[in-house]
Amino acid sequence: MGMAAEPAVISASAAPASNNNLFNMLKSPRVFKLNSMNSRTHGQSKSWGAVQVKIARAFRKPEHFRAATTRKRLNSAFLPERIRCMISRVRGQRGVKSERLAAVFDRSATSDLWRNTLSQIPTVFGRLVYLASLRNSNNGNYEHHGLGLVFGEDEANRALKDSHSAVFAEWLTFNLEQQKADLDLYLAGLFEDKRLVVETWIRLAPYQNLIPASVRGVERRLYISDLAALMELFRNVYAVAAPDPDA
Repeated sequence: MGMAAEPAVISASAAPASNNNLFNMLKSPRVFKLNSMNSRTHGQSKSWGAVQVKIARAFRKPEHFRAATTRKRLNSAFLPERIRCMISRVRGQRGVKSERLAAVFDRSATSDLWRNTLSQIPTVFGRLVYLASLRNSNNGNYEHHGLGLVFGEDEANRALKDSHSAVFAEWLTFNLEQQKADLDLYLAGLFEDKRLVVETWIRLAPYQNLIPASVRGVERRLYISDLAALMELFRNVYAVAAPDPDA
């Protein structure tokens, strides 16, 4: 995928002893058979989804139990007004403050970016990947040829940087179930083999390169631990072998 970072995977040994039953259930042939059936009914699919969420929670580290407070603090109600406006316009939920700023955003690089590009990407994680791909790894600036021609490079850089922070903040407001659903949809849109994608993500952890440069501390740790938990879940869903610690 062109991105490399230190692996950040939660191993089975990191799960508490009380979760051994879930881990054993996860390894059983019956679970894999159930996961591979293409003719599951809606009720069966829903039931399996609940099992997956329980399994993911079993692999979570202690810091995840403090995540609820962090997510509430990062909820869109606590975001700056200009960022809340960008998110709500894409969601189609324009509040009073959004309406008041609409005229300004309609003529800005930020509005152009969200209206013509980001709103066409169906997942939050997909927007995060897209915006991170526009960041120059040598100087940290964001580059977009079309926005740069119309609004100038400085304005384009600012719009892309702000949007990257906004999308990252929105992702952190999601609970684990919402993140999994969003990531499922993102994976469904990829042409590559899903099992290979998950295997590569577990081995290289490229999702760590999607974090905005301004993010520090608890938000960074929460993001990485969330993705590590999701990767452990997807590892079992797609029957990916555990990485060799000596490799």
